[in-house]
Amino acid sequence: MIPGLEEAMANRWMWLVEREHPWRRQLWIKGRNVTAGSIARTMEIEGWTPEQTADQYDLELDTVLEAVRYARDHAALIAAEEAESRLAAEAAAQAGARVVSLPR
Repeated sequence: MIPGLEEAMANRWMWLVEREHPWRRQLWIKGRNVTAGSIARTMEIEGWTPEQTADQYDLELDTVLEAVRYARDHAALIAAEEAESRLAAEAAAQAGARVVSLPR
């Protein structure tokens, strides 16, 4: 490997971190229980500017901008995880719908 390349790649994201999760691989906002993709998606859905998003989540503007950049660069991963999340929610809803009532 080229000297210094590993360190440069390791420090690519200042505000995003990896986190243990059974199936999510995207990065999370450091110190928060929210993914970069969730920040970017909410910003898009709500029509917020990066400044409004930072205010709503009580984050630094640079954190929001980094999350948006990460989401753009990893759109396929985030889309796959959103699809997986929808499938899991649908499966849970169907499993819950099967319970009609318990005997009294």
